[in-house]
Amino acid sequence: MTNKGFTLIEILVAVVIFSILMTTIFSSFKAFVMSSDHIQTAISSDETMGPPLKIISRDLMMAHFSLLPAYVKPDTRSTPDPFRLVGTQDNVGGEAFSRVRFVSRGLLTAQGDEHQRLVQIIYYVRANDNGGFDLCRSESLPPWEDGGENECDPLLIRNISAFDLSFFNGENEMFSQWDSDAEAFDHATPHAIGVMIRSKNANAQEDTLAGDVIMTSIVLPVCRDALE
Repeated sequence: MTNKGFTLIEILVAVVIFSILMTTIFSSFKAFVMSSDHIQTAISSDETMGPPLKIISRDLMMAHFSLLPAYVKPDTRSTPDPFRLVGTQDNVGGEAFSRVRFVSRGLLTAQGDEHQRLVQIIYYVRANDNGGFDLCRSESLPPWEDGGENECDPLLIRNISAFDLSFFNGENEMFSQWDSDAEAFDHATPHAIGVMIRSKNANAQEDTLAGDVIMTSIVLPVCRDALE
């Protein structure tokens, strides 16, 4: 009986099939590793940016406004409404960021006060020592001042590239700024506020669009309608 071995063609076909199988297995493993890294990055981002967003939402959901008939349109002889909401655009280090101040039925979290009271809250962005920007939260008891920020205010998120607020009226029209004590806004308060925060990607220093983004829309449970 004659022993017959493999031909060259059979060996080449086997090598090609083996190469295809190994390439498929390697690609699947690489995709799995990349997916795991992406999941871990998403979890890390949620742990970093999720709690600050909850704080912002809590403060806005508990915002306190002067309502009719206690609230009347201001005139040249009257003082500004102490409970007004003012949202502006600030220039910080050549970049535009939102800033908002309002009074909330909250806690003096920075001072460890466990009792709820009316507290002025200011969310704003300031430059840090590394050339980046940090989102900060200021809180204070009356008498309130519009420029109530100070260096010891706690940081909510370090190294952000964007903090944008959108204000919506009763007709769902959107504004980038707001003043609830101004005639331009019919002395009304917003009905909802959109929040967008983008963190700075440490691996893309020159790309301000890179980074993780969190967004939410907060419908205020209490608002003052436009005054005719």
